[in-house]
Amino acid sequence: LAGKVFVKIEDSAIRLDMSIPADGILPMAGGRFINGTINFTLGIEDGQPAFMARSGTFNGNPAPDQLIDVVGQLVNRALRDSEDPKVRRFLQGARTAEIQGDRIVIAR
Repeated sequence: LAGKVFVKIEDSAIRLDMSIPADGILPMAGGRFINGTINFTLGIEDGQPAFMARSGTFNGNPAPDQLIDVVGQLVNRALRDSEDPKVRRFLQGARTAEIQGDRIVIAR
């Protein structure tokens, strides 16, 4: 997802604007791109912060729940597979995780 997404945190929500190759999600898409926005909340899943995709639009239309779920899974997988030490520290040992205004607050 690097270079294909823009993340904005405001009003206690996370918004992910993206332009991603559609064939990564829908193999029959044949080189097309999906342009859209997904709105996330934050919580704890399996003892780690997890982003839960809640709603979105793609190519100007409401996104189907199945597509929103797939994007949410991709974001969480990318975080968990990251080798960046800052990301690893972010994921370790959280008891609670929430968005407050324009900040992510993790309690350990």
